[in-house]
Amino acid sequence: DVLVLDLRLPDWPGIDLLPKAKEAWPKTKIFVYTGMEEADHEFFDVIRYTDGFLKKSDHISHLTSSIQKLFAPPLSKTV
Repeated sequence: DVLVLDLRLPDWPGIDLLPKAKEAWPKTKIFVYTGMEEADHEFFDVIRYTDGFLKKSDHISHLTSSIQKLFAPPLSKTV
């Protein structure tokens, strides 16, 4: 499962929802997709609770590929 969350929600600040969502659904991947340009200064708070982060100013194809990467098997390390 994945929760795609914007940091700016009409009824509740999405950034306040992050720790609550992580606590309620610890196995759910949380991906932030936001249009907030000021999200840069909040990035370190956001990254503690999320598995991915993308600004809406990035191309929409990055959203799909970023979410797919959350579920990709880890690369094996070969020497």
